[in-house]
Amino acid sequence: MAGDRLHPHLFVTTDSRFAEVMCQVEFLDPLTPARAQQLHNLHRCHPPDDCLVRLASLACLAEDKHVGAHRPT
Repeated sequence: MAGDRLHPHLFVTTDSRFAEVMCQVEFLDPLTPARAQQLHNLHRCHPPDDCLVRLASLACLAEDKHVGAHRPT
């Protein structure tokens, strides 16, 4: 769980390899929907409560879906 981390804030860029292999990281830059999908696929088996990367990717994908539903055609 996030409270159990030894280092409470480890920041990485969204395009880094660290984002692909580490769960307890926060992002320095915003996720794009495409990168969020990639990271979600890599972290898909991790519980969102224990994996900050999956949680951030789910939030980005949900926001993109919400915004996409309201885009003018």
